[in-house]
Amino acid sequence: MRGKSLCSVWPMSKIEWEYDLVEKPFCEQLKAMGWQWIEGDTDVAEFTERPNFREVLLKGRLAAAIKDLNLRDGRPWLDESRIARAIRDLEQAPGHRLMEINQSSTELLLKGTVADGLPDWEQGRNQPVRYIDFETPANNDFLVINQFKVELTSGRGHVIPDAVLFVNGIPFGLAEFKSPGIENPLQEAINQLLRYTNQRRQIWPTLYTENEGVERLFHTNQLLIASDFFEARAATIGAPPEAYLEWADTSPVPLSTVAQELGVLPRSAGETEAAEELAAVGPEQGDRVGTPLFFRKPEQRPAALRGQDVAIQSQQILAAGMLRPAHLLDLIRNFTVFQQVDGKTRKVVARYQQFRAVHKTVVKLQEGRTKGQGATRDERGGIVWNTQGSGKSLTMVFLVRKMRMTRRLNRFKVVVVTDRTDLQDQLGATAQLSGEAVRPTSEDLKSRESPTALTQRLLSERTPDIIMAMLQKYQPVGSKSEGKGLEVLPQPGSQPGDKVAITIVRKEKKPGRHEQVVEKEVTFTENIHFEEFPLLNESEEILVLVDEAHRSHTRTLHRNLRKALPNAAIIGFTGTPILSHEKKETREIFGDFIDKYILQEAELDGATVPILYEGRTADGIVKDAPSLDAVFEDMFRDYTPEELAVIKAKYATEGDVMEAPLLIEQKARDMIRHYAGVVLPEGFKAQIVATSRQAVMTYLDKLALARTELVAELEAVPAATLTLPDDEVERLDAKTRFLVRTHPQLPKLRALEIAAVFSGNHNDPESWWEWADKEKQEGYIKRFKRKFSPGKTEKTDPLSILVVMNMLLTGFDAPVEQVLYLDRKIVAHDLLQAIARVNRTSAQKKCGYVVDYIGVAQHLEEALTDYDGEDTEGALIDISIELPKLLDRRARAVAVFTNRGITDLHGQVDKCVELLADLKIRADFINKLRMFYEMLGLLEHRPEVPGDVFRDAKLLGFINKVAANLYRDPALNLLGVAEKVKALINAHVSARGVDPKIPPTAITDAEFEKVLQAQTSSRARAAQMQHAARYHIIGFSNQNPAFARKMSEKLEEILQRFKDDWNALERELKKFIDELRQGDRNDFPDLDAKVQVPFVRLVLEECSKGRELNENQRRIALSATLEMVERIRQEVRKVGFWKNEAMRELLTKTLVRDLDRASICRAGGERGLAQRLVSLAKENHENLTRT
Repeated sequence: MRGKSLCSVWPMSKIEWEYDLVEKPFCEQLKAMGWQWIEGDTDVAEFTERPNFREVLLKGRLAAAIKDLNLRDGRPWLDESRIARAIRDLEQAPGHRLMEINQSSTELLLKGTVADGLPDWEQGRNQPVRYIDFETPANNDFLVINQFKVELTSGRGHVIPDAVLFVNGIPFGLAEFKSPGIENPLQEAINQLLRYTNQRRQIWPTLYTENEGVERLFHTNQLLIASDFFEARAATIGAPPEAYLEWADTSPVPLSTVAQELGVLPRSAGETEAAEELAAVGPEQGDRVGTPLFFRKPEQRPAALRGQDVAIQSQQILAAGMLRPAHLLDLIRNFTVFQQVDGKTRKVVARYQQFRAVHKTVVKLQEGRTKGQGATRDERGGIVWNTQGSGKSLTMVFLVRKMRMTRRLNRFKVVVVTDRTDLQDQLGATAQLSGEAVRPTSEDLKSRESPTALTQRLLSERTPDIIMAMLQKYQPVGSKSEGKGLEVLPQPGSQPGDKVAITIVRKEKKPGRHEQVVEKEVTFTENIHFEEFPLLNESEEILVLVDEAHRSHTRTLHRNLRKALPNAAIIGFTGTPILSHEKKETREIFGDFIDKYILQEAELDGATVPILYEGRTADGIVKDAPSLDAVFEDMFRDYTPEELAVIKAKYATEGDVMEAPLLIEQKARDMIRHYAGVVLPEGFKAQIVATSRQAVMTYLDKLALARTELVAELEAVPAATLTLPDDEVERLDAKTRFLVRTHPQLPKLRALEIAAVFSGNHNDPESWWEWADKEKQEGYIKRFKRKFSPGKTEKTDPLSILVVMNMLLTGFDAPVEQVLYLDRKIVAHDLLQAIARVNRTSAQKKCGYVVDYIGVAQHLEEALTDYDGEDTEGALIDISIELPKLLDRRARAVAVFTNRGITDLHGQVDKCVELLADLKIRADFINKLRMFYEMLGLLEHRPEVPGDVFRDAKLLGFINKVAANLYRDPALNLLGVAEKVKALINAHVSARGVDPKIPPTAITDAEFEKVLQAQTSSRARAAQMQHAARYHIIGFSNQNPAFARKMSEKLEEILQRFKDDWNALERELKKFIDELRQGDRNDFPDLDAKVQVPFVRLVLEECSKGRELNENQRRIALSATLEMVERIRQEVRKVGFWKNEAMRELLTKTLVRDLDRASICRAGGERGLAQRLVSLAKENHENLTRT
């Protein structure tokens, strides 16, 4: 916690950290990298090279750049009218919404526009006009302006971003800085960016409904940056808060070069002090996952940042990595894409590992030797590992874009081997930028050639195409099947050696109770013939990109392509670790690793969430008859031995056991209860992996039955049981306690829907067709990806559980999915790919769950022994061994008090709360409490969690709530804590007489005196009044900001003067409370305190800056203000005033004239004051319009 209340007690230097430690060093670092820096001026627009504050383009610079960049025979040729038209094209980029305009503006920046040609030049044809020289960054003009004031679109005031970054006078980036000494600085900075872009109303529509930003400032924006110096994160317009990520590398520029640059810059005086404060407080809490660079252990930091003599902080790394002129233009040109996600356009900029990997790959492609240069094998290839969920497919897209813009590589034929159609769509957008198309095109398909023949023809052509080789078209027949058998089809040219066969002995039993189990031999045969490609193309300018390079079943095609394209460079991409015994073979095909971004790095960065593993069976892998005992002992505890013997006789093989309806029924019941208790309260969804298509269908029935049973049980819980005090609920039996805790989820469970997705064949029963129909499957998948809600809308859907067999286990991204229930044996890389379905980030999603019903990874060490340890570190976290961490975090939270002499937390709650008056102790407490609650949220459903853990969690929550009420500190609001944990704490707090939903008692409340009387000492009463007064002042600071500042200063003066005399402090605070209750009446007794006084105070405060008004000047100012108030009252009464920009602008201009006529403002300050008066009118609308 770094609360706003810190400002009242910390030295002024900490308030100034925002400029001295964050903003100024940022601008200085840019200057050292070749940027110009202009100090912004909030009074005179001309000082920032604009005629007024409505302008966002620096048209003088832009016009000069357009003239200098567009030459004919080495000399400028564009006249003023052509330049003005090019600027107008950029200003009027088509689109209705901000994202649409930004996309068309970005396309203009990349491609340029056109201007009328000259009669003596190419017959007068139109000529291209560039805004940016992407080829030579030094030819462009890079400028940063801090405190860049821009008038709001609404005309109701202005915004002042901390820094705006211009390239050739075009705003490309915007940064918002916060002092590391305030509460949640990154959250505050991001919130401000969302306000500037009018995005808050999209993310939180119930809280924000109006236009509050200045969208024209972001029409050409490419980067948004939030920073407190020690933590800096970047994203693009439209990104939600959790998408803002740190940039943890300066590649391709070495970190030593950056350190040298920073070495010549003066270090801020407060940096050491701020770093010490931050280390003591801990990371801020919010919806984001991951660990900021500042708080990582040395071994957790990226390799380039370990062991540096210079302590380089997050902001400095981000600036060096993203904002170096060449890097910034590279990011915009080659590493930014617009994607369609759920019907909405999303803008995505590369993460640092993608930028690094592409640059390393491009260097290797240009510097590696070919066979023609004497290498025994092509040295341009290798492997790029971007862990699942961190953007591997986009890395491939960025690589192709970078190649197309690199002169030595832009003539390459690029062959992409994949099984993902979405990758083809992404590459298609990239191809359009370079004027090409991804092949095969619709025109190519008209030839009606076989997939193999068509691919061979395209590969043989000597053209720089992008060719998609879809894996499904070239696999050996029968290599993938969701049925029980293998279909054998003879292939042209196949030989007897092209087939493999295996014979197994399986146990079968005919229907009938007395029938015996018999053994029967069954032979499976598979045709493995693969049509070989002939030599097709010997060019060295060919790059083969192989998606999911670790897959053994794709290697036949890889080798085939090597024969067909003997001189091509081959680069493999993988999202999962490569099996240890396969690394040698993989390297033989592709070469060494070019770049690695491993699982642990992705989790630390917050690019993915950690995955928790939970085993729910004794042993689900059926190998022989005795192992059946473990399955049935675990899943059929309530059956008699005789009944179990009958069941075992009926389901005698692994396949039959895993399809057994009784077994699935037990598992389905357990899944529904786990989902209702752990996942549903947080609003996330689930996927179930079944052993066969028959098992999928059985699961559909049994899950629906289990859901109906649970709903009935919840509905049957007596009302008296639901209203039991919290301590009595704890004494209930486990089943009843679960029902009481789960009861709030009843509306969600009633609405919950379940669907299946699997591949069909012509022999399927009619009842299966719905789930195998491709069109319907697309509909189910689209619905599943939406946020969960009992009501179905364009953005929400109650479909929350998908049952699958093989489908959707790879290449399926659904951030809303949090749990994968495994009931099918999956091994090796397929396992790691499957579990990665739950590691995608989403708002408030702290982790993913893999719940194992078959023993796939019951012992994690065994499951991962086939991989190198470093590669899989952090892949899965066994939830059963996380209990010590929970107990440790509980102990740390309790120790905040016990280490300071409080031995009985239950009996000394008041002492605990008093202790939290110290801001540093309060910060330490809330940080450790959140960490405790975070782990409790993961484990609270586990039976091994001791009861005293819940007891301490509730007690600490009660102390936290009492402190929150007393200190009015928003950092004590349990932001980011799991909903199920919040419910547990709130129930306990309510049971102790404090309603968590009711805010602290206000000083104007009749109950406030009772609250004071309940305190047992002058010190306690003074504390209650002090924090209540401060909270009250905050409450009217928007309606009467000048009076709020005055009273806040007076309160601080009282606290300082009587800080050691509690009786005197209590007495003075009572007087101060009485004064606050009277409102702003004393200084202007003849004026309306709510209608007139706020405006009078604002005008007098503004006009008094830098001088003292004499009596005559005060009288003139007062008279002019009262006239303006009446004018404002008349205008704001008009219907739709606040939604009509023209009406607001007219009022602003009228007030400017009034202020100018009265001559009471500083020269040039009239418009700024007029805008503040209009903003103040919006805050006081209700008072101004009352009759």
